[in-house]
Amino acid sequence: MLLSVLCRKIATKSRASKGHLAIACVLAIVIVVDLSLTSFTENDDRSLGIHFLRNLIKTPDVMFPWQKEKSPVVSMFMSFPDSGSRYSLAAVEMATEHSTATFYGKEVAKMNGAAQVTEVATPVFKELNSGPFLTSDLMEPGKGKGLLTRTYCNGYCLSDCTCKEYNISPDDFMKACLTSVAPDNTVTHLDPSIFTKAIILIRNPFDNIIGRFHYEFRLSTSDGGNNEFFNGWGGKKFTKDGNGFRNWCAFVDNANKDEGQECFEDDTELLRLMGKVPCHSEFYKYVHWYNNAFVSTKDKFSTTIHHEDFFFRPDGQINELVNFLDLDKTGNTFEFSLRDYQYYYTPDEKRNILELINYMGSEDTLYNLRRYLLVPEN
Repeated sequence: MLLSVLCRKIATKSRASKGHLAIACVLAIVIVVDLSLTSFTENDDRSLGIHFLRNLIKTPDVMFPWQKEKSPVVSMFMSFPDSGSRYSLAAVEMATEHSTATFYGKEVAKMNGAAQVTEVATPVFKELNSGPFLTSDLMEPGKGKGLLTRTYCNGYCLSDCTCKEYNISPDDFMKACLTSVAPDNTVTHLDPSIFTKAIILIRNPFDNIIGRFHYEFRLSTSDGGNNEFFNGWGGKKFTKDGNGFRNWCAFVDNANKDEGQECFEDDTELLRLMGKVPCHSEFYKYVHWYNNAFVSTKDKFSTTIHHEDFFFRPDGQINELVNFLDLDKTGNTFEFSLRDYQYYYTPDEKRNILELINYMGSEDTLYNLRRYLLVPEN
């Protein structure tokens, strides 16, 4: 009877959904066990009632510290890898003079947009050493203000991974979005209530896939740091130019050809379209990632930003993002540079890629990609 009452009181206080009732019950059991192991005297100022109330009040704040009144609002910054997210983090820090955050404890955001790794991370919530983590030593936003917090979610694995690793469900996608990794590689799955806002970053798909090639190229030359999932292309080497990209695509397309046929054997039209596209598994990852992102945030207060807009309309884009986060622009506007790699593709290749994107993309994905879907002329 007591446990039943405690379950409901804790679930109510932490504003958790019915799906969190099991967590609330576990917390109730912890409190009851704690009470049973605590001795009280008649004159003890920590009477049974006070001790009970202190535990009841304290426990949800430890489990859900983001729900405290003085906490910033975690705003999930969902970015497909190599879409320019580290520059976006730097732009927000420069504009607001407040820190951003990440679900990956080793990441540091530099004001010039450069990547840096740390072994000592500062948690956003002191009660949660497992993250998320601040990306700089700037002050975090005040209570109720948006804290831009980067996550890559999942389904974006490197070029040699199998389709079973990237063809994931929306539920698995969101679970990965909420996964925090500490500097010591401790993995924690956070409660969905940690975020109320979502920002989805989009980059031109043609440039984004080339960006992924350039990232792997840096890994292959040790200029991109270490990545335990990169296998070195099996000893192969590719040049960092259009020909190198084309050869890399052929390598990627052939790496898991048989398994890809197995994964998508029920969709012959998809297989036909993929067969015409260079780096077809990379473009599949891209489109499927955004399909999952839009499905996963349909019930959240969300917005989209485009990487290129930080260059074409820098003040407008940063002001829109800062306003969405309920922050003030007190600093400067980050100076973006934009690189165009469209010449890596032939017009026929672009048309085939667009055909695949239009076939795969959800209504929301295609709407938000529409600026990139113009069919090239010969």
